[in-house]
Amino acid sequence: MALTKVRGTGVESIQTLTIADGLTLSDGDVTLASGHGVSFGATSDGGLSGTSMSSELLDDYEEGTFSPTFSQSGATIGYSDQSGVYTKIGRMVHVTGRIFTSSISGGSGTVTLTGLPFSTVSGFDNSAVYFCSTFGGWSSTNCPQGGFIGNGTAIVSMKSADSSDARNQTDTTVTSFSDQSVGLIFNVTYVIA
Repeated sequence: MALTKVRGTGVESIQTLTIADGLTLSDGDVTLASGHGVSFGATSDGGLSGTSMSSELLDDYEEGTFSPTFSQSGATIGYSDQSGVYTKIGRMVHVTGRIFTSSISGGSGTVTLTGLPFSTVSGFDNSAVYFCSTFGGWSSTNCPQGGFIGNGTAIVSMKSADSSDARNQTDTTVTSFSDQSVGLIFNVTYVIA
């Protein structure tokens, strides 16, 4: 980090700055150059046996919005609500969203949820998605209860229970909308590249 110090009429460059009692800004932001961040390297966090650490640098933070969509081959889908927010801290992304349709025509095959703000990291397959609430229009055996984000994608494969008994395994792929108006609210936290 390079700082500039002004003394009277002279200017000198400071290569290293050590502050013993903390740093307080009364106004403004701290801006770091791309590829740099806050290092936690001074800690000796070894973790549990069998773990390894690849970085102690917090190099990204971001908040934003996105518009989730349903996708099905040949389907034309209208929406009454498509809203989502996300927070990205380092390589972890947490999203929450809601999506409601107003019309659905045509279509066949697997129904997916698309439009997430980032793709998952390749090699980290099947990040779980939790649908905290679903609303009307889904049949008792085709109502999405959860799902998975595919390897290196931003596409959620939605899953329902094997039958109307909620105790059954949730591994059946959602393949149809039962009504013109369906909706769901979802949360997911996943790792990106």
